Amino acid sequence: MRKPYEPWKSDRRNGLLAFTCSALTTSLSIAGVIYVWSGVAISVLLILYGLACRNRAARRSFGKKFEDIQSAKADLVLRKHGFSVELGRMVKPIGDIDMIASLGKRKATVEIKSFVFWKRAFLFFNGTRESRAVKQAVRQRDAIGADVAIIWLPQGRRSFIDRLFGDKTLGHGVRLVRGNAYTLSRALFDLL
Repeated sequence: MRKPYEPWKSDRRNGLLAFTCSALTTSLSIAGVIYVWSGVAISVLLILYGLACRNRAARRSFGKKFEDIQSAKADLVLRKHGFSVELGRMVKPIGDIDMIASLGKRKATVEIKSFVFWKRAFLFFNGTRESRAVKQAVRQRDAIGADVAIIWLPQGRRSFIDRLFGDKTLGHGVRLVRGNAYTLSRALFDLL
């Protein structure tokens, strides 16, 4: 049996370690071993770092659970429509690939995201999480030599800007699919 992929465990551990070091620093400053104000400053910084680590761990844990639920739903639909599907393949330098769907000899990697809106770089918004998702999809496609890379937003909706300018291709040959597993199946039929 394969060990489950849980990348957030190290973040959770780092958060607990920062909280512990903060408590130790506070107790040392109260005991007079280190200066009080420097101890308080270090404790506050460690608490902020610990909170950031715990917050990141919670977000990554939620994303993995969401991905597992949606990939199981898509697996049933895609197999019913004649695709062969592989879920959660581990690739050494990049981590796990959420889903690999193939029809005949052509393959597509599917990266599942829990975003509701796909925000593109526009005016003051730089689209950091979206550009990271595109880079991740390109790395996954190149790692296994797939023909197509797809980012799937199961609960995604189109924004007003997307309706104005269109949003099918994200660059680097990555396609964006919004909607349920049937929408993903139709998009895969069109692309493969």
